[in-house]
Amino acid sequence: MLIGCANFIACNPSPPSDVTDPGQLIYLGYADKYAQCSRCHGQEGQGGMFGPTLHGGVKKLGADSVRQIIRFGRGAGNNRMEGFDEKLTPVQIEQVISFISTWADSTSSAKANDSN
Repeated sequence: MLIGCANFIACNPSPPSDVTDPGQLIYLGYADKYAQCSRCHGQEGQGGMFGPTLHGGVKKLGADSVRQIIRFGRGAGNNRMEGFDEKLTPVQIEQVISFISTWADSTSSAKANDSN
């Protein structure tokens, strides 16, 4: 029974039918379970225990910088983000960048709402 449970946990289920964006599928780990951005950055890019928020990141850093971070990683020690240059194709990296570009900067949205 334990082996069956372990195999079930390791399986990569099918994505929900409403998730069709290729970048989102990669981000959520459906294309490659080892390149699952949401594991560290949260399901909606809000940040998590190991990764910062991605909201507004492409606008702030620029697509070229984000591309380099995805490809080669960033940081040091326990908080280091590994590079995905060998796990994702250039097309997949562009799809992820396109997807995460849709997230607005949540801090500027919050500030705008506070001033109203």
